[in-house]
Amino acid sequence: METIKQAFLEDPTYVYIALGIAMLVLAAIGYERRRKADAWRLLIPPALALIVLVVSTLVQTDREKIIAAAKDISRSFEAGRMDQIPRRLDPNFTATIDNVALTKPMVEAFARTSKGKYRIGKVSLTDVEVTVTGKQARMKAVTRIQFAAEGMSGQTKLAWNVLWIEQPEGWLVLEVPEPEQAKGL
Repeated sequence: METIKQAFLEDPTYVYIALGIAMLVLAAIGYERRRKADAWRLLIPPALALIVLVVSTLVQTDREKIIAAAKDISRSFEAGRMDQIPRRLDPNFTATIDNVALTKPMVEAFARTSKGKYRIGKVSLTDVEVTVTGKQARMKAVTRIQFAAEGMSGQTKLAWNVLWIEQPEGWLVLEVPEPEQAKGL
């Protein structure tokens, strides 16, 4: 079921390819038979493609909601809007970052201190994998962090394994274990 949901709602590329092949087959049949009914059948694949496009655009899956929330946290941090980060955290949030145990009330101050201390410029989210199981989800992702200090250029990559929980207000971060240094840049 997840594969079908992902194929039709999140990344319908393969559906479009299949519809393109179906269109070619219908065109070949229509060319051989040369009947008006066969010409009308050529409208079916583009119509189905349009329906898939509309549905995939209008429906946002849990996976897409989690990725959007993670990107919102990243953008808020990047822009220095640390007060926006706690709204994406569950009241029972816990994290371990730089061997420091954090609770939700501590996050804003820690984020502000880290951004200034390490002179973090850009934060990019890559290699995102989200597995949703009921009202919880596990997100494995890599952040590429670029430093913006004068005379200092560089970047690092951290691998995260974040636990999310679905609440009435949306998907919220429940637990963030210590991130690991990701391989390669």
